[in-house]
Amino acid sequence: LLAPRGEKKLDALLAADDPRAAVRALAPVELFELVHDVGLDGCTELLALAAPEQLRACIDLDGWDKDQVDLVHVRPWLAALLATNFEHVGAVWQTIDAELRALLLQRMAFIQDVSDGSDIDDSHGLSVYVTPDRWYALGLRGSDEEASLTYRLIEDLYRADPDVARHTIMSALSEPPAELEEMSFRWRSNRMADEGYVEFTEALQIFAPLELADLRGGAAAAP
Repeated sequence: LLAPRGEKKLDALLAADDPRAAVRALAPVELFELVHDVGLDGCTELLALAAPEQLRACIDLDGWDKDQVDLVHVRPWLAALLATNFEHVGAVWQTIDAELRALLLQRMAFIQDVSDGSDIDDSHGLSVYVTPDRWYALGLRGSDEEASLTYRLIEDLYRADPDVARHTIMSALSEPPAELEEMSFRWRSNRMADEGYVEFTEALQIFAPLELADLRGGAAAAP
């Protein structure tokens, strides 16, 4: 498995005696690089075998632009995950930080609590989706494809675990976006540090140009 790359490595993993164990033995960054080599569209079976923590790590690696969540890069991962099965969707979603779950849904939908029987506000001009329990009405943001992705995600979450689905929606409705993003970034940064990744501003210092004055005097002057 160390020699091949891309589709050859994917085929080798899927042909293993225990494909699930083989996939879950990969380091998160190995899985991430393999998915990027093959493309998300060709990795449905691979993602179905991956552990939730591995997929959370892939979102950690691909879903951020410095200290801000990049929904453009998160959506393809969610779309690929939805191509597996609702149980796996639910398991991965529970592994993602609660703050990030709420923040993503805030970006994907306008949320209204209609559990008291109040009328649905459709003045925003978005396609409206009412949750299966009829507690919430979601105005689905984005293009038709993006709105469909949000609809399918909420449907699968309700099928997998209605309590987690409701908690995500309630948090997205009530929590300030800035606080959610700050906490999400903090959790993500801690995990990245555990994997050996240097924080962005620290990385900039590593690649900063050296001053000639710092080098004068030989090795003793500058360790």
